[in-house]
Amino acid sequence: MLGGWSVCRHTGLTRNIYLEALIDVLVPAARLPDILDKLAGVGYRLVNPKEDISDIEHPDALSHHHYPAIYSPDWPVAVELHVQPVLLSFVNLLSCDEVFQDATAVRWRGGDCFLPSPTHFVMHNIIHSFFVDTRYHLASMSLRQLFEFVLVSQSYRERIDWHAINSRFGAAGCRDELAQYLVLAQTCLGFNVSTGIVLDGWDRLRVQPYLARLNLENRALRWVVIVVCQIIVRLRNLWKDPGSIRKLLTADLYTNFRNSIRF
Repeated sequence: MLGGWSVCRHTGLTRNIYLEALIDVLVPAARLPDILDKLAGVGYRLVNPKEDISDIEHPDALSHHHYPAIYSPDWPVAVELHVQPVLLSFVNLLSCDEVFQDATAVRWRGGDCFLPSPTHFVMHNIIHSFFVDTRYHLASMSLRQLFEFVLVSQSYRERIDWHAINSRFGAAGCRDELAQYLVLAQTCLGFNVSTGIVLDGWDRLRVQPYLARLNLENRALRWVVIVVCQIIVRLRNLWKDPGSIRKLLTADLYTNFRNSIRF
């Protein structure tokens, strides 16, 4: 019924409703209103009824790359319908149209869905894990995501177009970030970098802060680093959008901050 890929993101309590996971599903933007109507018809509703909802009649104008999370009382899993696979600021690296164009159609439980190509799966992993989480949100490097990257790269070695990946990231001015992620995979998990992508001493030097944070054993120090990083993220967002200062008066901001500093 829905086209796209699903990724378990996190677990926890949301508005007193126990949700075991959050599943991301990529859908064509033009079909979002119709899909939401069908899901509402079978009982899906917003996880947070107070959340601001963009004009879904014009999904291409959504201010975010996904619709607010929805859930069904019959399932302990929330769903986010994505109209882009990555944050809007990174769509130049990987867009919804590209993913669907190269995706593989499969039948699953009586419906049709699509699996991203190995090349796009790898690109999504790099963008989401390193560009968004590690750099943009100043989170610690996820070894689980890094392991997934290495596993997929090895399992689908012949089907991954590393030349296209290198060219796309290079054209977007993100060659250094791509190289740093590859160095992290090589250093932590012995990843064999594709021929044609050259890693140098500067790349290895730039990843040292990420490796140092991974190796922190003192729990108190790790907690301080996490708190400082999350404060920096929020101050940076406030600087970019001064109007968001009104969020200081909402309980959700402090709940999200508390959840972000757990480890």
